[in-house]
Amino acid sequence: MSSPRAPKPTDSHSAGAPSADPRSDVGFSASGTAPSEATQPVLDLGSVEGAGGEPQARGPSPLRRGPGTESPGLEARTESLGQRGPGASNTRGQTPAGQGRALQHGVDSLVLAAKGEVPDFVLARLARALNGTSAVGVAQIDGHRFEVSRVGKSFKCANADCALILGRDQSGFDFVFEARALYLRTHRLAEVLATARRLASKVLARAPRFVRVRRLDLFVDVAGVTFGPGDAEAFVSRAKKGTEFHVPERSYTRKAAGEVQTTGFMFAPGNPVLVRLYDKREELIHVHGAGSEKTKTELAAYHAAGWLEGEPVWRLEAQLRTKGLQELGVTDVSVLERSIPALWDHMFSGATPWLRLVVLATATRRERMAIDPRWEAFRQQHFLASDTPAPLGDGLRGGISPEQALGSLFSLLGGHGALEALSAEQSVAEMLASDMDAAVRLLKSHLPYSGADYLRLRESARARRSHLEERDEVAS
Repeated sequence: MSSPRAPKPTDSHSAGAPSADPRSDVGFSASGTAPSEATQPVLDLGSVEGAGGEPQARGPSPLRRGPGTESPGLEARTESLGQRGPGASNTRGQTPAGQGRALQHGVDSLVLAAKGEVPDFVLARLARALNGTSAVGVAQIDGHRFEVSRVGKSFKCANADCALILGRDQSGFDFVFEARALYLRTHRLAEVLATARRLASKVLARAPRFVRVRRLDLFVDVAGVTFGPGDAEAFVSRAKKGTEFHVPERSYTRKAAGEVQTTGFMFAPGNPVLVRLYDKREELIHVHGAGSEKTKTELAAYHAAGWLEGEPVWRLEAQLRTKGLQELGVTDVSVLERSIPALWDHMFSGATPWLRLVVLATATRRERMAIDPRWEAFRQQHFLASDTPAPLGDGLRGGISPEQALGSLFSLLGGHGALEALSAEQSVAEMLASDMDAAVRLLKSHLPYSGADYLRLRESARARRSHLEERDEVAS
């Protein structure tokens, strides 16, 4: 199997018809056939900045004891850890004593949900963006380009940095924001939260009184350590009731040089709290690709933190969803940043952490066994504020590679008997041009698209890969 990859939820954004709302002429537009910016209708639902903003903390402690949190002194530990500073979307790590050294830590996934009512005219414009029966369309929100699609009765708007879901869900939430991992790596957490508030202000009729944290993934990357199948029996976890020996439910492997190599473990999959431990370089190269924005960004950050080329890097990642966050008292976004240090401490560093790796036979009971030296860099990591998010690497924004595109071209032509004989005397450019011409003729004869249909699909693909910084020239 390939190395584990953190699941990435997806989410959405906006559309409509003329409205009497006085705010309906500034920052939101939607298009099913992607007209030029000069002709696109524009809508701004105003801002919630002066309407209360984020709610205040609902309790005295960002982390309170709840079901499954058997760690005594958690509130006191949270209070002291909170003084270290808020969690950051990207920071360099310290180098603790022991084997391995932390390169970086941060937030790898963040999903927020809010109640605030999406006006009917916004939903109408989103419907118009899909041109009635189209699978995808394009919308602009606050000058940012989004691909629009349907998710049940709601609308999804997505680009390379975030995804939004607009429409009342079964839990009564109207707006869902999901920050992509790369956006979190290249921006401070405070900036990401500000982006969520700003986008919400453009599509909701009123400022949300409560913003729920639906998912939070925290990670630490450590260089100079490796793990293998023999480590599976040395994990002690509280994933189930009580403190007990807990073999990973899943192990990930890859065959290389004739040998099966362990590339990762997963603990408690499908539960509100789960943990992954995996070879990060393996994931970057074999899942994202060596030339991707993601890989180039991460490797550049490793080098900046003193990583040596070829050195192993393993990531420890905690994924907390709604129920797990509720048990720990971290559902309100207003307490999120200051709660992150204590969350990591609860998971891996406290007196009775959720997961740890021990040295077998150092005690008669597993919970009393010594901590494996390779685990020290993970458990001693503290989440501190950072003013230096990683710079975005210059690489591919997803999609298929040039090699995969060439294979698809040959598959298309070969399947239709259109691979013509070529001469070895022709250059690669000449042969490629010949095959591309054949593909154009084939596609023209088989695709039932009008010019408007083609442009809509093309603009949708363009929006899907755009970054928030790449603002379109529209009024805002």
